[in-house]
Amino acid sequence: MLIINDSRIIKNSYIQAFEWSDIADNYTYNELIPLSYKFSTVENESALSALQITAKNISGHDIPEFREDLYPLYIYKEGGWGSEPNSRTTRHRFKINDNQIFEITDANMITLKDVKIIFVISRVGTFDIF
Repeated sequence: MLIINDSRIIKNSYIQAFEWSDIADNYTYNELIPLSYKFSTVENESALSALQITAKNISGHDIPEFREDLYPLYIYKEGGWGSEPNSRTTRHRFKINDNQIFEITDANMITLKDVKIIFVISRVGTFDIF
């Protein structure tokens, strides 16, 4: 696990291609930090895995309900990408207290052998994320 929080690097990576999806000025970065991750096999689907991410609020303040936007972005070996489907609606964004450790589970089920890189996008909306 490698944590990159330098905007010069982030803006020149795969992530830049996804800036079109949201206005970057509506988010603050470096307020949530991934601590660990684990994969679990999806019941009755041995080839599929679910990704669970443990993260911490390091912002110095509480993050209101509906503002956390932490999600994985998958880059596949054969090209293409994927992310949490309908990331704004697939799970509820709870209030996160300052220094609170929390977990999210991606609603997307992946085949690990097809994945090249997993980025975890970590930002907080300045507006409610639905």
